[in-house]
Amino acid sequence: MDNITVKEEKFIRIIGEAAREDWQARHMCLPSLVTAIAFHAVRGKNNADLEQEECPELFPLRKDGHRGSYLSVRHAVESHNDYLALWKGNGQKYPNWRGLAVQEHYILAVQYLQDAEYPYCTAGEYEKELVELIEKYGLNRYDEVQRKVVG
Repeated sequence: MDNITVKEEKFIRIIGEAAREDWQARHMCLPSLVTAIAFHAVRGKNNADLEQEECPELFPLRKDGHRGSYLSVRHAVESHNDYLALWKGNGQKYPNWRGLAVQEHYILAVQYLQDAEYPYCTAGEYEKELVELIEKYGLNRYDEVQRKVVG
């Protein structure tokens, strides 16, 4: 994890853990992808301080123009995952929830969203940038489901 600040690592950890909790509870979008989308949206900006009373805008502007003020990081992640699940690109017959939730590998999940033109980009750069972020910062560590061992 080269060239990452303490603030960025903290941001990744907080988002990654909230995304993993939502994945375990609702199985909507891989935590690595959710974390990469949020990190990509705020990287280099000064609004990545998650200790504020209200969360910063963690994800790209939605097509419907919604800008949310969220009570917690978990609420922001859940809201964005709901949006991803309902998103339907021009060429899609069904919303994302039918295909996104079954993607167990981050590359397939990123390709699925790119094919659906999320976030409204058809050129393919976004897909490449998300995969690079996931691999550079090891974001797929949040995809591993922690199971409780009963003994």
